[in-house]
Parts: sequence; C-alpha cells; structure tokens
Amino acid sequence: MNAKLKRGLITQSLSPAFVLLVIRHFHTGYLHIVRRFFKALATEPCIAIEVAWKHEMLGELIIFLIGIVWIIWSLLYIPAFAGTQSHGFHSHGEQIVSVEEKRDAAASFLMTFILPLLIDELTTPQYWISYLLVIVVVYAVLYQSNLYYQSPVLAILKYHVCEFKVLNPDETDPEGFKNEKTYIGITRGNGITDDSVIKWKKIADDVYLIYNE
Repeated sequence: MNAKLKRGLITQSLSPAFVLLVIRHFHTGYLHIVRRFFKALATEPCIAIEVAWKHEMLGELIIFLIGIVWIIWSLLYIPAFAGTQSHGFHSHGEQIVSVEEKRDAAASFLMTFILPLLIDELTTPQYWISYLLVIVVVYAVLYQSNLYYQSPVLAILKYHVCEFKVLNPDETDPEGFKNEKTYIGITRGNGITDDSVIKWKKIADDVYLIYNE
C-alpha cells in the first residue's frame, strides 16, 4: 500500500470543503483578536485563556486556520501526485476488460462528505470541538475505505475513474491483480477501454493508478 499517496489523495479530496470554510469563516478582525490575546497572555495568562476559550469567534478562527493549512497542503500535493506518475509502475502485459467509467463519482462524494462539513454554528466550545471530531471521523472513514478515489479535485484536474477486471493477471506479484476481481482505476488523458494493456501502480486497497502501456 502506498500510504503517502493515499493520505495525499484524501487530503486533496476534502480541500473543496476547506476552501468554502475559509471563505465563510474569514473575518478581518482575526489579527486584532490574536494581538489582544498575546498582549493579555503576557500579563494575565489565566484570564486571557479563559476569555479566549469563551470567545464566540474562537471556533471560527480555529476552523479558518485549519482550512488555510489544509489548502496549502493540498496545493503542495498536486505536483507531488503528478511526480508519482513518472516512475514506479508495474507491467506484466495485463489486459483489462469490463471497463465501466464512474461518471457520477465526484457528485456522490460532494453530497456524502463535502456538504456535511459546511456548517455555520461554531460559537461555543461544544460546537467547534464536535465539529473537529466530525472532520476526524470523515478522514478516518475515507482512510479505512476506498472512497477517496471519488475526489472532485481529481475530476477538475481531468482524471477519470473506472471499474475494471484483469483478463490475464500475474498473480505472483503481491501488489497485482486477481482473476475475476473488480478494481478501481484512476487515469488521465486518453480513456482506458476494454482490451487495453496497462501499466499500473497500487495506491491502496483495490485502487490503482493505471495508464495504457
């Protein structure tokens, strides 16, 4: 399993939600609030922490900062993901069949994972702590499943997702394919069609990066 590649794709898949969150929770007063907090922290730390903890904008500030870091991480991963496509591929002459493109994958991902993250109520610690737990749970679900391949970012970058089977798998390769099993393929450029001979790289689970050989 390519754990680094998988984590990057998950981070990238949730980035549209954090772009919207950054826009929705941006306030020009953040810098003033932070300055006041550190000024008070130097003289009356206990009071400063208590006031900050109860401040109605604390949750929005936390989500805003997480969003900024998440977006930067996602942007940095775009060239890194492109770089993984120049090396490390396997090819044993595998020919694929039963190719079915998943055209609705991005829309399904948006409805399932992105929309639930777009909430407005962050005014109390209970709300924003529970919201942070929602983010953790969503990330964990994506990591334990293979649903990250439905990323709307991949669709925007013109990647295609398909289901396929392998006609002549080399079952001696531990990262390779099994006969009659269905896999998920991510590719870009010319589409993969029935009877195509592919080169491939395993991401995780049953998800592969594939190209025409």
